[in-house]
Amino acid sequence: MTTSLTRRLGATVAALALAGAVVAAPTSAQADVADTTGAWLAGELEDGLLPGQFGSPDYGLSIDALLSLDLLGVQAGAVDDIADALAADPQAYISGEAFGDTGSTYAGATAKLAVGAVTAGRDPESFGGVDLLERLRGTVATEGPEAGRASDVSTYGDFSNTLGQTFAVRALVDAGDDLAVDAIDYLLKQQCADGSFRIGMFAEAVPDDPSTDYDDSVAPIDRECGDPTTAGDDVVSYDATALAVTALVEAEDAGIDGLGDAIDAGAGALADAQAADGGLQDDGVANANTTGLAALALADAGDVDAATRAAEFVATLRVPDDATGLVFVRRQDIVAHLDDRGQAQYLGYRMRILHPNALQLGNISIAWNPVSGPPVVHMINVHRDGATIDVLKNASFEILRREDQLEAAMLDGVLTAVLRVPDLRVGDELEVGLTTRSDDPTMANNDSGLLFLLSSPQAGRFRLGLSWEEGYKPHVRMTPDMAAVARNGDRS
Repeated sequence: MTTSLTRRLGATVAALALAGAVVAAPTSAQADVADTTGAWLAGELEDGLLPGQFGSPDYGLSIDALLSLDLLGVQAGAVDDIADALAADPQAYISGEAFGDTGSTYAGATAKLAVGAVTAGRDPESFGGVDLLERLRGTVATEGPEAGRASDVSTYGDFSNTLGQTFAVRALVDAGDDLAVDAIDYLLKQQCADGSFRIGMFAEAVPDDPSTDYDDSVAPIDRECGDPTTAGDDVVSYDATALAVTALVEAEDAGIDGLGDAIDAGAGALADAQAADGGLQDDGVANANTTGLAALALADAGDVDAATRAAEFVATLRVPDDATGLVFVRRQDIVAHLDDRGQAQYLGYRMRILHPNALQLGNISIAWNPVSGPPVVHMINVHRDGATIDVLKNASFEILRREDQLEAAMLDGVLTAVLRVPDLRVGDELEVGLTTRSDDPTMANNDSGLLFLLSSPQAGRFRLGLSWEEGYKPHVRMTPDMAAVARNGDRS
């Protein structure tokens, strides 16, 4: 099962497929969707930026919004607002100076911000007082087998990947930089035999440093997809494939020759991965993020039929105007994580209130045993008419001690915190994120749990996840229907 709770790379890009702008001249109905979707997206901005999973600004997602709105040709004011907010503190996104990573430059973030700056009509060589192109050039290898690779400059190691490399290509191509060709060549090394692109980029062996008293060598790992000695590292990503195709098309449009075969192969891999309903998946479930990115890439590559089917799939994920029932579930994520402290359980959801009987969802209750540690409330927001109301600014939890087993002469010590969301209305969207911990001392180092969906859930998107630290892998049993859609990783 996947533990991903948020999609970092452009779920909002799916909006452009809805508008038809990437496949043909939009119809009036598609233009209406572009307007309403753009207005909703702009309404999600807080001081010019989109909030992330725990409420803090998400710079990468905000750039995705900027790119989407610009391509749709809507909400020009919001595009400027995002650019202004990003320019206010670019270092917060492209480096780790704020938390002690002195002298750092994060390659993918720097490249993505440069692309966003150009898209918004700003100068990437003087964006918020930072020369983004100079910083990006400083991350690109200029010789050896890694020539063209944009790598992080950081005391914490290099976490660059193919996603960031695609933005490096776009930024360097747009600037007409001599490093663009090498960056493209390195990106093409990540393309696999079936035309798809892998997510990881790998490097040379690192010899042992004799000045240290431990072995700090790193074994050689392949730089090209398909190396027979390390083929297991070739984890294909359709997000990366779509972004790579888009970057290569932009490079071809800029006059760089010899990319046609790679573009066709990449688009072919996306079309082959497309389900009958038009959707694509990158985490075990067809989703707006991967499908939206693929719609743009397929359209860029000239596969109008596949792009249109992807756009039609994304359209089915919008909250329908005629949604019925108590609520519409935009998302509900339930994730359990196992470690040396027991279990951490994350619950996050965003639901649109459709009926007065659902207003009781505003009565939020959290139960926990103090022995396991206090709960963490990441957010409680109400989204209404394009505005976001932070409930915790003006309301707080009341902590109770309820001894449900008192009649049986049993005291369990469980505490309960309750909060009533004030002025919750039909039509509002309630967003909640919280984490609780549990650790049953009677089970020693053992834990147990159950993740399930109701037999008849409300309409919407649901995700269950289980992850664990090294040494805490559980025994998992899934029903056949869950097993059919689950995605398994090394620790999830």
